[in-house]
Amino acid sequence: MSALPDVVNDKYGTSRCLKLIVDAVRSNDTIVEDALVKSITYYPEDWQRALVEDLKDLTDPSNPRTILYMPPSWDEIPFLTAHSKEEEEDLPF
Repeated sequence: MSALPDVVNDKYGTSRCLKLIVDAVRSNDTIVEDALVKSITYYPEDWQRALVEDLKDLTDPSNPRTILYMPPSWDEIPFLTAHSKEEEEDLPF
């Protein structure tokens, strides 16, 4: 997923791609969510900000899944909510 910004470079494609990512995360697609968390720091700032904004209701600032740092302030920006230990232990294998 880290290559998406290099492949999708027009306004419509970017908008559509971000919407599909957000929809997948909202649908509890853990594969997409895991890939997003691993690759979001490689995305352009405007992509990162759009994803943070679109998924802010799925983010617990006191228990973030990851922390992002973006200009101009470079403050910590929580992103998504960390999974509970029970969820991690409930793996099907």
